[in-house]
Amino acid sequence: MRLTTIRDKKKLEKYLMRDPYLNALAIGDLDDFFWPNTTWYAFENEEGIERLALWYEGAGMPVLLFFEEGNDSLAQEFAKSLFPVLPENVYAHFRPGLDKIYQEVYDLDSHGLHHKMALLHSEYLDKIDSSGTVKCSMDDLPLLTELYTKAYSGNFFDPRMLETGQYYAIRENGMFISAAGIHVYSEKYGIAAIGNVTTLPDRRGEGLAKRVCARLSVELLKRVKYVTLNVKADNAPAIAVYEQLGFKWVADYTEYILRRKN
Repeated sequence: MRLTTIRDKKKLEKYLMRDPYLNALAIGDLDDFFWPNTTWYAFENEEGIERLALWYEGAGMPVLLFFEEGNDSLAQEFAKSLFPVLPENVYAHFRPGLDKIYQEVYDLDSHGLHHKMALLHSEYLDKIDSSGTVKCSMDDLPLLTELYTKAYSGNFFDPRMLETGQYYAIRENGMFISAAGIHVYSEKYGIAAIGNVTTLPDRRGEGLAKRVCARLSVELLKRVKYVTLNVKADNAPAIAVYEQLGFKWVADYTEYILRRKN
């Protein structure tokens, strides 16, 4: 099959909404707020999209997302077809099987197995204390930046995300000690992916992240139907918190930095 690029949002939405929890990041990127940073590659037939990948150029290193496992011949053919259009370095999310394909032309630096989780039991939120949490505005950018610098150096925080109004924090002594926000958010498509959750290292274990995530989740559910997040599979404390909030495992994937071989 021939590799094509797609800019038809309705066609993309139809394909991605087959599994909104699994494809939440990409569905959110259909929103006008994120759309200019996206390039969509596909294999298509008469009935629609057969295989799909998203190239996102927002803050930091570009990100490549696949939406199928790489355990069949068509998925592998599709993965290889992207080699000529990708840059020297890229951050990739791979479902099982595709990492082996990319080892042919890239050195793979694994950033760990991750869980995709979905908020399937929102009733759990009724039992969570979210007192002391405040909604962040663009005026709070310096405080958020300071928090992420101190507590989450490898974050994917894009200051533009504050414009969505979907960041919440806990403030003490004129500084933020814990915060949670979104990676994508779209009222149009009814979806959000929570991200950039962190707490100052010396304040962890106090339940602060649970409070800000609970407040954020409650506010998101007033505006969207699907709420999801990604978390490293070895981050047991965070997973325990998310499960207490009502999130459940959906799928696994691995994140890699790819560097093209000489």
